Amino acid sequence: MAESVRCKLEVVAAPTFSLSAPIHTVAGVVGDDVVFKVVMSAIGAFSDHVTLEAVGAPAGAVVTYSPVDASIEPGETLTVTIDTDACSAGVTDITIQENT
Repeated sequence: MAESVRCKLEVVAAPTFSLSAPIHTVAGVVGDDVVFKVVMSAIGAFSDHVTLEAVGAPAGAVVTYSPVDASIEPGETLTVTIDTDACSAGVTDITIQENT
């Protein structure tokens, strides 16, 4: 009889991150800056910087970030400011996502 050994293999998901926003709906008046914050959390051992972007801002809006390069790591907060000076009134869904 041949020798053998039994092994246990556990496959885990690659470390990644999640994003959350303390406030999911913000309102403003045309001409005002609208500001919201996005917090990044690690899943697993993830520790890399990730560059984020706002997608779907209304036509004419100017989006700026703090930090300016929109790059954060787990535990940090990205502040997104939308200048609505050149926007029309209305409701817009904006998605904050990884800029790949």
